[in-house]
Amino acid sequence: MPACLGSPSRGKDRSGGCVKIMQAIVSWRPRPSIGRALGHPGMRRKIMSIVTPVTGFTRSTAIALLASISNLTPAPAQPADIGAFQTLEAPMDVDAPEIDDLMTTARAQGLVRVIARVARPAGVPTDRIGAAEIAAATNEFVNRAQNLGVAGAEPIVGLPLAVIEVTAEQLRQMAAAGLVSHIVEDVPEPPTLQDSIPLVNADDAATLGVNGAGQTIAILDTGVEAAHPFFGGRVVSEACFSSNSTASGATSVCPGGVTNSTAAGSAAPCGNAGCDHGTHVAGIAAGSDTARRGVAPQADIIAIQVFSLFTDSTTPGGPQSCANNGRPSPCILTFQSDQIRGLQRVFDLRNNFTIAAVNMSLGGGDFATCDNDPRKALVDQLRAADIATVMSSGNGGSSTGVGAPGCITTAITVGNTTKTDTVATTSDSAAVVDLLAPGTNITSSILNGNFGAKTGTSMAAPHVAGAVAALRSLRNNLTVDQIEQVLKCTGISITDTRNNLTRPRINLEAAVRALPTTTPVCGEVVAPVVQYILEDDEPLGVRAIAPIIDYAIKAAE
Repeated sequence: MPACLGSPSRGKDRSGGCVKIMQAIVSWRPRPSIGRALGHPGMRRKIMSIVTPVTGFTRSTAIALLASISNLTPAPAQPADIGAFQTLEAPMDVDAPEIDDLMTTARAQGLVRVIARVARPAGVPTDRIGAAEIAAATNEFVNRAQNLGVAGAEPIVGLPLAVIEVTAEQLRQMAAAGLVSHIVEDVPEPPTLQDSIPLVNADDAATLGVNGAGQTIAILDTGVEAAHPFFGGRVVSEACFSSNSTASGATSVCPGGVTNSTAAGSAAPCGNAGCDHGTHVAGIAAGSDTARRGVAPQADIIAIQVFSLFTDSTTPGGPQSCANNGRPSPCILTFQSDQIRGLQRVFDLRNNFTIAAVNMSLGGGDFATCDNDPRKALVDQLRAADIATVMSSGNGGSSTGVGAPGCITTAITVGNTTKTDTVATTSDSAAVVDLLAPGTNITSSILNGNFGAKTGTSMAAPHVAGAVAALRSLRNNLTVDQIEQVLKCTGISITDTRNNLTRPRINLEAAVRALPTTTPVCGEVVAPVVQYILEDDEPLGVRAIAPIIDYAIKAAE
């Protein structure tokens, strides 16, 4: 489409006989006043008189637009909350492929660690399931597992999930007893590791009053050195979720060897190689001193340690978690189940702190999407509470997929760019990637009060988490949808030459300037939801049309 159109407040720019809406209001939702206005002939004439000159549409196009807009399919609703897990489903078949695959793994290594979703017990009606029934079913699941000789069986409190380590025969028996409705391997995942603040214009944004003050960023990682001068005493809460696992060769790194803690100091970094990762990530998002700063230098930090220490077995057939992730033993990796507990902790703290974002610079694998991932329900729950979950895309160099959990479509997934604004060749890239940010040779805080440079999508993601907190410090009523869209449509477009996908590299100053006093306004609409054919046969999306209608109705009223 060769022509463009400015926002209602900035005039217009037309050429070539077709129109493209620019500076569109983010994340439109139908309002009752729109329907009422469009149903009233006099109001329709008023709206049309405004729409026509503002958009440059012909009179007949404006009339057709108004006629069709009253029957528009609304933009997608906010993601579902944890309600997806507030039920118990029917048992899965004992011969299901998932069971067969996990039994094969268990036979090969003796045990397999899984996240099992508890099935609905016989005789329990679907319309009489609440929190009490879910808790009772989960406890019964754990008891039945222990009766079968399962040594490691632990519920995930508040959800119909349990983590168990089973032999092939124990797994078969649990499935045959109708105890399991869904099951996945609890795969250990690594951190996604492989002078960016001016590049994303965070310094210029700060002069506009955007610094993260009053906001909090949760960092699910290897822990954070809370006493580091770069954080200025702004680590306001800590937690640790770490596991002991015979099946995977893991031991907890929580203080005192416990598997979970929310005490002060519980998110202290572990004492192994790579344990400075979380401190580095937190510094990019929210660090500050006289010499350097992160993206949201006045934001507070919730530090949640979710990694465990893995040691590969020297016995044939024993666990090889480090080797399977391309790392020397011992190594630090994180179980999906511990990440779930970490996300639960963030949600539980939502009324204690003004949490803008969660950063998860971790993951593995290569997936186009993965909305069957058990972590998605928690991501959706947080998004519904207006807490963005920002994830790294991964460093496998794939041009067709990203690592899990970054493949969850309701997360904000971030790829890595260099300081010359090219996509890093190691950065995983696929359609599910939402934004790009600098992640190559980024200097930030490391252990013992020091600073060092690291590279990877792990470093890109906290730029975005910090940007979310920074924008919220200017406008605390912004939704996750609005923040994501304004970052998308004000960013610098960069094309990944491996797959020709173009994504925006964030530009925080431009995003700030796109936020007027009332309704967020942003640049070119990236992804129209529903197409409408105008007189010149050019398609226009609902998200582009709605701002003009909104603007016209406000003026007409």
